[in-house]
Amino acid sequence: MKKILLFLLCLLAAYFILDRVLYYFARKEVYDKVVSGGNGGQINYLLQRKRDIDFLVMGNSRARLHIDPARLTNLYNGNGFNAAIIAVGDVYYNHVLLDMVLRNGIKPKALILQVDASRFSRDDKAFELSALLNYIGSSDVLDRYVATFSYKDRLLLCSQLFRFNGKVFNLAYNYTKIGSVGNNDNGFAPQDKVMDIRYEVLAEKETHVKHPFLPEKVTALKQIYGLCRDNGIRLYMVTTPAFQNCTYNEADNNTLRQVVAEMPGVHLFQMDDIRKFPALAAYDNWCDVNHMNRKGAILFSTILNDSLAAYR
Repeated sequence: MKKILLFLLCLLAAYFILDRVLYYFARKEVYDKVVSGGNGGQINYLLQRKRDIDFLVMGNSRARLHIDPARLTNLYNGNGFNAAIIAVGDVYYNHVLLDMVLRNGIKPKALILQVDASRFSRDDKAFELSALLNYIGSSDVLDRYVATFSYKDRLLLCSQLFRFNGKVFNLAYNYTKIGSVGNNDNGFAPQDKVMDIRYEVLAEKETHVKHPFLPEKVTALKQIYGLCRDNGIRLYMVTTPAFQNCTYNEADNNTLRQVVAEMPGVHLFQMDDIRKFPALAAYDNWCDVNHMNRKGAILFSTILNDSLAAYR
């Protein structure tokens, strides 16, 4: 029995050492050098190559695909970077990202934060922060969030290599592109596809169904506001539309307005009611029901830029 226990302990110790050694190599020689893609590359690009930007755009895919910083000429002549990310990009993610940006000595003058009222009712913290797990230990905000993960998730994270879970092939692909990534990318990633409405499924509208906002998510939004206030960063928030208002919810928007009203100096551009922007309604402005294509994104960015003119 003692031999079995000793063998298991040795096996565990060997795994622990191997896990740390392999992670250190993968982090230093691969992950930290990748400067493209959504699994850390875009963040590395921002922290390493875009330290002189005047403003940041943060949010999910509806910011990444819709907002071109170069067209926001009414905000520091468009000298910004779109740090939004596909699939995640909610308030937890952006709270950590802003903390990391400031810790790395980058202090933008303004932040455009894309928010989605419908996501404040979703309990998705572990998924939301999965793209940032390799920065554990680099952000106190991230470390505090990770400490609230489920026991199962925290146990899995005892393996540092687990931080690469689901990212290996993407990282390997973007590692091969390091030499071809220039220094003029502003993070905007427009899509050229035009939606074929025959194959799109519009979500059932729940215009007046109120979804309770999770207090922890509201707190995260307020902490983003606090970081901006304490560092002299002007904070703008923006909501984005969907095709035929298929995700529009006025009840949730009212809740969002009430939350933002408690943040003095913040202006909320509520642009998710497409009826107010008929030029965006045509199907050829969209690549799917939730995302505009390049044509629509240019138009949306122009409208946002015009709106910013009054709040410079």
